Amino acid sequence: MGESKKRKQGGHGQGQNSKRRKHASQHNDGDESRPKNHNRIQALRLERGFVEDGDVGIWVTCARGQEGKAAREVTTLFDDYVQRLYGIKPPGDENEDEEENGDIAASIEKELSSIKTEKKSPTRPFTIIRVNLDCVLFARTSEPIEPVTFCREICRSIQKTSGDNRRWMSRYLNRLTPVIHTARATPEGVVEVGRKVLPQWFMMMNPPPEEDASITKAAEETGSSSDYSFAIRPSFRNHNTLKRIDLIQQIASLINGQKHKVDLSSPDKVILVDVYEAFICMSVVDGDWEQLRRYNLGELFRESKKEMQNSTDEIVAEVKEAKGDEGGMKVTQDTAVVEAESSAKDRPVPKS
Repeated sequence: MGESKKRKQGGHGQGQNSKRRKHASQHNDGDESRPKNHNRIQALRLERGFVEDGDVGIWVTCARGQEGKAAREVTTLFDDYVQRLYGIKPPGDENEDEEENGDIAASIEKELSSIKTEKKSPTRPFTIIRVNLDCVLFARTSEPIEPVTFCREICRSIQKTSGDNRRWMSRYLNRLTPVIHTARATPEGVVEVGRKVLPQWFMMMNPPPEEDASITKAAEETGSSSDYSFAIRPSFRNHNTLKRIDLIQQIASLINGQKHKVDLSSPDKVILVDVYEAFICMSVVDGDWEQLRRYNLGELFRESKKEMQNSTDEIVAEVKEAKGDEGGMKVTQDTAVVEAESSAKDRPVPKS
């Protein structure tokens, strides 16, 4: 009796295992052609670094615990736009183009020659740094990248795109924040970054005599003689020394209040102030910062994708109304995708 019970229990267990195997095979029937690493983004290994006085660059926020993958994404994104805006190819692209046009022997000879002459390979005009903060990366930039213009062009391009071709880039990335100058997060540091950044756009209050001439020249070159209204948007992370209200008042006191008025609803310029641990960073961006979702890439991609979907739905409705009931013609969403994409591409580019 005991043996027969064991056989029955064993048969029952085998039946469960076979059901599991059958269920798994049915579940994977549609995924046989999909590679195991489909759409996976490899993390980029980064050494931890530090922000330094005088640094210029871009803060990049990302999903918690995904800093390595976010670094890979932002490197790909920046490589793309560095090539678009400045014509600089990422390291490695030049060699690949030359190998396609020549034979292997010539490429080997050229590589040996470059080693002998210690020729340096081209480098990127930015370096991604893993700082000692969760969810944050810092991209230290060099010429020809100008952080404010660079961030704005990326966001404007994403906003006017159909939202389907590069949406994967927003998987881990969140907000871009340009940095024009960096100093220690002290009251003296606030004055330092203010006098370095603000004179490009605003007339200053009581500038030191040695700075007066340079400030006047900067005003003439950048057009800060205009009566720009402004708003100050501070952000704090891992810092509790400087207080928000005191920081805003100190920065506002540097600007000539008779010429430049505060406008919190629709300012001409937005002063971005980021206090991260022991450092304060500042930049001045255009008033469309709010319309560009505060340079949040994830929101811009989702908005662009939603706009693409709405455009597709409208075209489907128009096609159905025009042709759907004639001759028994069936119209689905797929029949209008090409027309929707074409419509999205033909949208006028917003003027700067």
